[in-house]
Amino acid sequence: MPRFIAIALLAILCLARTASGQKRCFTAHGNAVWAERHFRAIRSADGLSPVAVRWKADTSNQRQGSPGQTTLLIRTNPDRGVRPSPRYTITEATPAVARLAPGSYNLLVLGITYEHSSLDVEVAPNDSIVLEVRLRSADYCEETITIQE
Repeated sequence: MPRFIAIALLAILCLARTASGQKRCFTAHGNAVWAERHFRAIRSADGLSPVAVRWKADTSNQRQGSPGQTTLLIRTNPDRGVRPSPRYTITEATPAVARLAPGSYNLLVLGITYEHSSLDVEVAPNDSIVLEVRLRSADYCEETITIQE
């Protein structure tokens, strides 16, 4: 019954208003680029190494808008068993910083209007890693809808 009410309300809303829209589409371009730098760090008491992932700006001027917010997932080596992936947020101004135990990891970066990209990283003891990533732009369309009563 609630489904019927929702459909009826939607039909009434559509009859009362008309919508017109404009669509702009963009084609995929660029390449995913990762830059990886390792630094020697002072041994921490917990034995974990800092890994920072920063957004690398697209200087081609082909990109419409900004990356906004992207998500970083850190996956462990499958040989060591499956663990839930921690999620971190990357913005243009703020890198994602994780503290990881030595070992093998797969970093996956996801962003709206971008193709996802991943990189395998080996974290050594007393390592400090800085990664910069630029994602390949995906095919997408922006649509503006104007509702008139």
